[in-house]
Amino acid sequence: MIACLSVAYFVAAVERRDGHGRDGETLAVGGQPWEARPAYAFSQEAPSRGVRLGMSLRSVQLLSPNAYFLPTAAPHYAQVSAEVIDLLADFSPDIEPHELWHAFPDSALATTAHAACLPARYCLDLDGLPQSEALPFMQEMGRQVRHETRLSPAIGLSADPFTAQVAAAVCRPNHLLPVAAGDTVGFLASRPLNFLPLGK
Repeated sequence: MIACLSVAYFVAAVERRDGHGRDGETLAVGGQPWEARPAYAFSQEAPSRGVRLGMSLRSVQLLSPNAYFLPTAAPHYAQVSAEVIDLLADFSPDIEPHELWHAFPDSALATTAHAACLPARYCLDLDGLPQSEALPFMQEMGRQVRHETRLSPAIGLSADPFTAQVAAAVCRPNHLLPVAAGDTVGFLASRPLNFLPLGK
């Protein structure tokens, strides 16, 4: 089985955990609105106000006038991600991190549905562990990540990496979504094509 753990709006989640900004308030990371640069990341409230990847900080302020702006602390986000990886290493030595918390223009994943919620994402190979045994194992993993990091992971579980990644992307925070091998086609059939890492 393959497990995929995803923390949506990772940068904003870390900043809020550290006491910056209020729940329900748009959080924009990357500088102040008068600076001529794109937003590095934003919180889950931003898309409902029209904020999209690649927008300037000024545009974010125009769309969300009450947004709380912060400078980027990229080394800190990388440190928190490394702490998550250390925790996950207790469950699998084979971890593939995907740092999608801000969109890299040269990344095939930058414009996909996976990147839309600016997550930190980690895929774990459970080395042939059957799903019945993997479920409690992954539930314990989620509990430990929540307890140790105070973040809210979503976990997808499937026989293949792509399905596990989609499951994690559509799963609610602090929940686990398993997809049985026989259900993969039906599960993926209703998902939008922008989950695929394809250019225009």
